[in-house]
Amino acid sequence: MNKDKLLHRSIYGLEEKFPEYSVRLWYNSKNRIYLFSLGIGLMMLQILTPSILNLLLFVLLNCLYFIAQTFKILLLSIGALSRKESYIIGKNTLPIYTILLPVYKEDKVLRKLVQSINKIDYPKDLLDVKLLIEEDDNKTINALKEIDLPEYFEVIKVPVSFPRTKPKACNYGLQFAKGKYITIYDAEDAPHPKQLKEVVERFKNVPDDVICVQAKLNFFNREENSLTKLFAIEYSILFDYMLVGLKKLKMPIPLGGTSNHFIREKLEELGGWDAFNVTEDADLGIRMHHAGYSSDIINSITLEEAPITLSAWIKQRSRWIKGHLLTSLLHLNKYNKLSLREKLSVLLFLYIPNLIYILLPIYLLTCALSNEKEECELFWKINLYLAIILPIGQSLFVILTKKWNNMSLSIFQSVLYFFLMPIAGMKACLQIFKAPFYWDKTEHGISSYEKKIYNE
Repeated sequence: MNKDKLLHRSIYGLEEKFPEYSVRLWYNSKNRIYLFSLGIGLMMLQILTPSILNLLLFVLLNCLYFIAQTFKILLLSIGALSRKESYIIGKNTLPIYTILLPVYKEDKVLRKLVQSINKIDYPKDLLDVKLLIEEDDNKTINALKEIDLPEYFEVIKVPVSFPRTKPKACNYGLQFAKGKYITIYDAEDAPHPKQLKEVVERFKNVPDDVICVQAKLNFFNREENSLTKLFAIEYSILFDYMLVGLKKLKMPIPLGGTSNHFIREKLEELGGWDAFNVTEDADLGIRMHHAGYSSDIINSITLEEAPITLSAWIKQRSRWIKGHLLTSLLHLNKYNKLSLREKLSVLLFLYIPNLIYILLPIYLLTCALSNEKEECELFWKINLYLAIILPIGQSLFVILTKKWNNMSLSIFQSVLYFFLMPIAGMKACLQIFKAPFYWDKTEHGISSYEKKIYNE
């Protein structure tokens, strides 16, 4: 197959096979106008009938926030009470394993990435590593010339095209994959050396409908500054507890963007990733449930590099908020195909929390403008206490459970961390209309913190 056909399939393969799950086809001019008109309409109503609308908005936003936080408490509790499962790695025959490494302008971390993959405890003759580099990425291509790649690495140059996203590159690499299992690692990732063997063993001990195993993520530079500490706490809450809670409730797991391990033929059956979705694995996790499949979670950890500046954090978080909102709206549009569990998972875990980040400034404004102070006081107090107690309680729980030293100040900073979300939310809101499929890339290799890998 020639390069043009491979590229076409990597971009449009999903929407040609399953057009109802394409975010590009769904987010057409009609839906853009609808969302824009809805926002303008709410503002006009607020001007024309301020007191009534302020009261309604106040009640609605309080209810949304309370429901979302209550659901988080439920997931955290279930995850915390769940028994950690582990399997003894056997000596059975291992299959070929494909690793996709999509990189773009990653000259600073390319050598470390190769070293991390080379540390993986898996027969090297059974590793099928695809290093996916954009054809015009001269920085990474030049850095590659100075690295002696192991024989099991294959460099695949992805043709330049729109969209310039990780899922498009992964779809391109998927067409060259040879392994029974396939996974993705980001450029700055350092997976635990035994992760692949643990995944192979886990697949032998799960029901036939499980086609994906998600490893847990955290950061090697979590102690670098206050922001990285808070981000590490948030990641631990998500991957150590909340995703486990979703699994126990048999709800779809919105997968993280890396260290997802798939049965390759099942991934191909699902059409791969949506090249236009900037949170492609969250989307894939929900699509798996539509097709009757599910995912599992292992305790193996992949360490990443947390953003160390506020601007880098906002870029990454705004992309996540934008992608999760569009993914939520796409799948909620299929409400007649969703089971009750799927509806609740999409609404309470993806849609409402990310919507709250955008609506928080409006909520604060309605608090200030509302004339119904006494009637609204109970709502306001309950959610105020939740906004203070929940982050502090979660942070304290994580720090004590994981025995993270030198992070006690983060317990109190966690309240302020929540109020950074609306900043990213505003940027995400603008990009939803201006550049919905734009991948706002995070720069890696800028952390000065010495790695402490595999000793968590």
